[in-house]
Amino acid sequence: MERMQDIPFEVFTACRSRDLVTLCYVVEHLRTHLKPKNIVIATAHKNFVSFEKVLGAPVSLVDEDKLIPSMTLASIRQLPIQFFPRAAGWYFQQLLKYAWCYQNAGIGHYLVWDADTIPLKPLNFFDEQGRTLMTKASEYHAPYFATFERLFGVPATYEFSFISQHQMVDKMLLQEMLNSIATRFPASLNWAWAILQSLPREGKNLFSEYETYGHWLKLYHPDKLRYRDVPWLRQGTEVAGFPPSEKKLKDLSERYFFVSFESSKRPLKRMISRLWATAYSLKNQFAQK
Repeated sequence: MERMQDIPFEVFTACRSRDLVTLCYVVEHLRTHLKPKNIVIATAHKNFVSFEKVLGAPVSLVDEDKLIPSMTLASIRQLPIQFFPRAAGWYFQQLLKYAWCYQNAGIGHYLVWDADTIPLKPLNFFDEQGRTLMTKASEYHAPYFATFERLFGVPATYEFSFISQHQMVDKMLLQEMLNSIATRFPASLNWAWAILQSLPREGKNLFSEYETYGHWLKLYHPDKLRYRDVPWLRQGTEVAGFPPSEKKLKDLSERYFFVSFESSKRPLKRMISRLWATAYSLKNQFAQK
């Protein structure tokens, strides 16, 4: 048995250009506190130049439209689902997080980490027996569980939520889950289209990648998991402002393991030029450490 801290993992995140400033903090703090083998960022190809200038060499960029066969953001915007095409990107980034399980087979695990969430101190993801540690949350959204039952033909038993801004993924187990979806919906092109085509035509926020994978593991591979309560903060912008100062983040680290700065809480249209200036400033600041 290898020591648990030596189990290698990558970090995978999907990011829009509007979250680049937060991502500067995220990448720096991931490297400092979690020490992954690699940080992989899926984004639109048009963002590559700006992301490379701001983030530099410590990350690997992948074209979001190349990860899922026969699926691009433009293609799913055509689906007749309520709130599309505007909401299509929200679903697409969730599917991208799943798609990485078919990449880089040499590393068996990857940590899905939201691009708007900054880790504040070290966090382990495996116990001494090699079981994955899943962070519990309190959110409950009924449509997520209705979709789960449509996808697998069985209900998920809700005791707690898995929506905690991150999730450690076993690539082989996630492939097993996605293959089961594809098998149940053979008329779909692949697992990703099966998920989207199984959604109701009406409703908001109908699928969660975190709830689906977490509750599938809980149902079919309970021996692979252990659950934990970790203090974290979702209202980062309200508490610390945006962009946050390093002092604010240090203060927050006294109470929380990670903090989210959700884009819906940020006045981006009024701050866009300031944010880009901040991004370049952060690059220089972190490079000097």
